[in-house]
Amino acid sequence: MKKKPIIVLLLIMTVVLLASCKASFPTKEEVASLSNEDAAELLTGRTGKEIFLNWGKPDVSFSGLYGGIYDSSGKCIAIYFDDSDRVKDVIVFDKQTDAPDPNVSLTFLSENNAKLYVWEKKGFGGDFCITLHGNGTYQYYVGFLSSYIGTGKWETENGVLTMTEDKEFCGYDNVFRFRITDEGLSFIAYGSSKFMYVTVSDGDRFLFRGEVSANESSAPFARSASDAEK
Repeated sequence: MKKKPIIVLLLIMTVVLLASCKASFPTKEEVASLSNEDAAELLTGRTGKEIFLNWGKPDVSFSGLYGGIYDSSGKCIAIYFDDSDRVKDVIVFDKQTDAPDPNVSLTFLSENNAKLYVWEKKGFGGDFCITLHGNGTYQYYVGFLSSYIGTGKWETENGVLTMTEDKEFCGYDNVFRFRITDEGLSFIAYGSSKFMYVTVSDGDRFLFRGEVSANESSAPFARSASDAEK
């Protein structure tokens, strides 16, 4: 007979604990008001169970991938989970814009070709250019006043481009992340290293310049961001 009050007490404690966890969990509206960097920092590492318990099922589920998009009053929150059911990436975007496509990737006319991108702002004494080669390697330089040329390998996953610097060649193990967009690339500050000599902010655009053969350097084809937008 004494076991019944104990069971009831445990049930009450469980309900109180769940209510407490729910109260301390950020709302969709709170996360939607944050930048990508702050939203990712707040939610990364949280479990899928926590998300579903507090926010319910996503409004849009990714096909073949673990994650989804939550709608929140004009803003949308795309959440990606890893294999251990924990949040690994978060992207906040306006509802009016295209949702991040987890299946998007970069395609080249030939493996010997390269895609050129120019930062929308002024680089260090010239244009900041990124060259992605079809064979999975890349080069970048932040402007003519910098003698440093970053190089390494790139890959895409869930619509995000990740450039990993070749430490043996460059002396650095920097990592830079970008969202792939119709215009080109959009910088993701969360999880990215900082570029030398310039400050690239979260959401800054690198506009697509064109595709050329890989033996052509990005330098002769670089132009100002204003020209790239025309």
